[in-house]
Amino acid sequence: MISNKILQSTVAKRLEILRKKRELTMSGLAERSGVSKGTLSVLEDGSGNPTISTLWSIADALEVPFNELINTEPQINRRQFEADGVSVQLIDQTNTDLRIEAYHMMIKANSHRKSSPHPAGVEEQVTVLTGHLLIGALNNPKLLGPGEHYRFKADCQHIYSAPTDNVSALITMQYPKERQLISEYTIVRSVPTTKDEWDDLLSLISHHSIEVTNGLAVFRLVIRTGAEPEIIARNIEARLLNKRDLNYKTAVTLYFSPEQEQLCLYIFPKNKGYTYTSPSNTTTSVIDQQKNKIIAYSKANNISLNKGQIEALKTFASQENLLYATLAAEALSIQDIPTLPHQINHFIAQQYTAQSNEPLLEKHIKTHNAYQLLHPGYARQILTTGEMLLKYSNGNRAILEMGTESGLSLLMLLDLIPELNITTLEENSTDFTSLQKNTKYLNINLHGDNSLEYEETLKYPIITSTGISHPLHNAYFLQKAHSLLEEDGVLLVADEFITSFNSEKERHQALISHHIAYMLDVIRIISRDNLGNFSPNEYLFLQPYTEMLPTIAFMAITASVNEAITHLKLLRKKIQTHKANVLSNKILLAYYHLLNLELEALLASIDHKVEPKTSLENFLTLADSSGLELLEHQRVYASLGKSKTEAGTYVLVFKKSL
Repeated sequence: MISNKILQSTVAKRLEILRKKRELTMSGLAERSGVSKGTLSVLEDGSGNPTISTLWSIADALEVPFNELINTEPQINRRQFEADGVSVQLIDQTNTDLRIEAYHMMIKANSHRKSSPHPAGVEEQVTVLTGHLLIGALNNPKLLGPGEHYRFKADCQHIYSAPTDNVSALITMQYPKERQLISEYTIVRSVPTTKDEWDDLLSLISHHSIEVTNGLAVFRLVIRTGAEPEIIARNIEARLLNKRDLNYKTAVTLYFSPEQEQLCLYIFPKNKGYTYTSPSNTTTSVIDQQKNKIIAYSKANNISLNKGQIEALKTFASQENLLYATLAAEALSIQDIPTLPHQINHFIAQQYTAQSNEPLLEKHIKTHNAYQLLHPGYARQILTTGEMLLKYSNGNRAILEMGTESGLSLLMLLDLIPELNITTLEENSTDFTSLQKNTKYLNINLHGDNSLEYEETLKYPIITSTGISHPLHNAYFLQKAHSLLEEDGVLLVADEFITSFNSEKERHQALISHHIAYMLDVIRIISRDNLGNFSPNEYLFLQPYTEMLPTIAFMAITASVNEAITHLKLLRKKIQTHKANVLSNKILLAYYHLLNLELEALLASIDHKVEPKTSLENFLTLADSSGLELLEHQRVYASLGKSKTEAGTYVLVFKKSL
């Protein structure tokens, strides 16, 4: 057994060594362990008198076995530690990926030990040797007698108690094989019970909100709640609201994900990356100064607009000009005023007539429909395409559009440049029917042909591809565009790209992170705060998304890709049980359809069925190999990453160089 003096000296040495090895400051260790900075300072000075619970919390935060904290030579000396009538001695431990530790615990009669949660996924198995032991989750412990066994999840508050007689027990702790990136992204806490504990929790959230604002990809706070995690979530929200500085808008978004007996609070950056824009050619711009402000409003989501600016945007959102109406609706939605471009109802009606009421969730989903008007960044990419077309076309107005889909992008381009002479290629029969309806009164040359098989002796000065994501083979598409371009002709591509990848796992990780970023933006737009109180039935539709998307995003960031895919499929299963026609809130209904379509597009892309997305770097390499020289590129909407070549919605301009 360790004397107090030896214990103090040993813990002081080990704590300093392990803390510095983990590159943690005293404050950082205090946050992760839940042990106050003052207590840690006293322990590291060698003058503290810690409890087992305190030391175990510190060991968990340092991600080391308990024995490594109390022994100077943990693999040789397995000393017995006693405090408050409870003694613990390490018997054995594995050094494999699946970490298992076995302890002998003795508890004096009428002694109790309350333990903080261990890391996520940790399980304990207890065998009582002598006496009677009350053991298990704090809200549901089990009384064991000699020879009895009990296994329980130890990532919640739990108790060891000897209510009647002395206890001797063997305790085995098993850690998950795949260790979560707790030290980087996650802190675990119990539910606060005092004012000081609540203040500490709110300070923790505030501190990590700043860290995320300054560049941390995500932060997760796991609170072991036991029952009713939703109540704890509302309590935290209310307390944070009371502390909010009303003079400023936060640059982060908080998502609460109630799970069984715990609450996960995720903090994501509201601004996921810089939207790169090269200097514009003002001599060819068709956007006047007033309308150009719409773009600034769309990007500046950390700035509160005044009443006059909001009214101006509402006026634009109700205009017949589809491009400006869609831009303004997005700008208002980003400002927490969910708005639909007024033309969307017309296109929805056209769409379902064309599709003959086919199910919303198909096996191979088509995302190219009226709801793409609500897709973050969609209108911005069309506006940028029009600006670049004017800048690089040398006055030519004859264009070939490859992969036209339902034609909404063309209608927006024509709002900008009415004199365009357009030939279209769209092989999908459903989209082609919608295209015919949407462009019925316009002078557009429509072809229901496969873009890659299209034979034309006429060469084009300009080719555009303005779909949300064309389902073409990228290399073949670029080669075909090269063959159809005039000498020195220009190709404009508006599309989504993911971050670079070298393996299928990395590809899936990039796809999930990219798509979920758009979906989280949508969730933020149609929150309870923005749309008011939903009816109970309506909230059930949104609940799977609000509860599961943040967790899936976190899994992707921390490279838990298989788990993320499993959760995505579970999410789809939950959604497929809903019948959206009961939703009365038109804004909620429209965005709900968009979420469903984005989910299906993601799963189909993971399965290589449609939308073979690639990275921007790879696409540029393919273009260069196809005789196309990059003239300019702009990231008009960032989904992930800080640089101008990472994931998001892009507009690219190429010139035929050979």
